[in-house]
Amino acid sequence: MASSNKSTGSPALLFLAVALALTAASVRGAPTPAPTPAPTPAPTPTPTPAPTPPEPTPAPTPAPTPVPTPAPTPTPTPAPAPSQNPCPSGFPNSVSFIQGVADYLLHGMLLILSPVKVTPGTSTTKCICYFSTNITIPIPSSPPIVEPNVKGPLACVPAKN
Repeated sequence: MASSNKSTGSPALLFLAVALALTAASVRGAPTPAPTPAPTPAPTPTPTPAPTPPEPTPAPTPAPTPVPTPAPTPTPTPAPAPSQNPCPSGFPNSVSFIQGVADYLLHGMLLILSPVKVTPGTSTTKCICYFSTNITIPIPSSPPIVEPNVKGPLACVPAKN
């Protein structure tokens, strides 16, 4: 069998040739009514080779991404030490103290009212509360009388064991 030396065109070239032939036929218009004495056959348009795609321009080489230096690991700040004072800081008045006695007793803390200021102790279950302000009553020709202000406020400290 003899081998054929015909090269097979790509489908794109074949499509282009058919498109050009159809375009040329539509440009000529309708067929002429009578043949002319010596018509010269129109040359068959030869397909023009498809334009070669432009060489792709190489993408610009990106600058090397700098390797970020890792941020130093933050040292966690220690949690504040739990309050060493199990007692409430105080009460604004006598009524809130009376209400607080029941609340703290439910949590195992005994609040004791003292008529005078006391020094703090180390108890974790008993608190001494006292009136933190005084009222001075002047008396003519004698020293004034100083009494705790029973309207409040009250301060509380741990009792001594």
